[in-house]
Amino acid sequence: IGTAAELCWFSDYVRTEKMSACAVLTSDIDLSGVKWTPIGEEYYTRYVGTFDGAGHSISGLNYDEKYSEYAGLFGYLGSGGTVKNLSVESGYVATGNVNSRAGGVCAMNYGGTVENCSFIGSVSAPGTGTRAGGVCGENYGGTVKNCYSSAAVTGADSGGVCGRNTGKVQNCYWLDTAYTGSGIGRDEGSSESVEAKTADEFASGEVTWLLNGMQKDGPWYQTLGSDAYPTLDSTHGKVVQNFGGVGGGFDCEI
Repeated sequence: IGTAAELCWFSDYVRTEKMSACAVLTSDIDLSGVKWTPIGEEYYTRYVGTFDGAGHSISGLNYDEKYSEYAGLFGYLGSGGTVKNLSVESGYVATGNVNSRAGGVCAMNYGGTVENCSFIGSVSAPGTGTRAGGVCGENYGGTVKNCYSSAAVTGADSGGVCGRNTGKVQNCYWLDTAYTGSGIGRDEGSSESVEAKTADEFASGEVTWLLNGMQKDGPWYQTLGSDAYPTLDSTHGKVVQNFGGVGGGFDCEI
């Protein structure tokens, strides 16, 4: 998939033909001006395939549907479904539906996996009983790992990463000035290394280093001095830890 039109076709194909369809992005995609329908719009059309962003980004997502139950780039990710290696930038996700789920990448993760993903933008689900998160609205028995968010989030149960968690959330971070609450609004599962980070910590390479499991060879990159956030674009630098000097720090290899 390499264009907005192809991505819209894929969303419709999952909804009408095959919930287990798999896809790989071949280029960055701009959804500006596109009327979006979430991939896996609801439980009965839930997405159970593998969607690999392959290090590319989707920008310009604008989804604002008053009656939507699952609002996000992905609506309902079912058991065995996977979304990975994907950045969502300049995104706006909103719903006014009571008891809805809203997430920058995925509204509901019911037993699936969201890994190596990021969201920059805003997520809004202000109704009573809602779950809203910068990455995932509700993680119900699934896994969210190695992800980050820089998003303003509004919801009854809201979090910088997840609104509600009954599964596993691991090694995920959010920008503390974008969302001033906790990483997980209601945590009834397992969470580890879910932490707020400052803009300076994001820009320094620290978050990239952590997302990569504290090693230089991983899916996340960052050219220090010019990139404010980690990126999955491999044309940027590899972050390495520098133990020299007071307090150490991070450098990058181009």
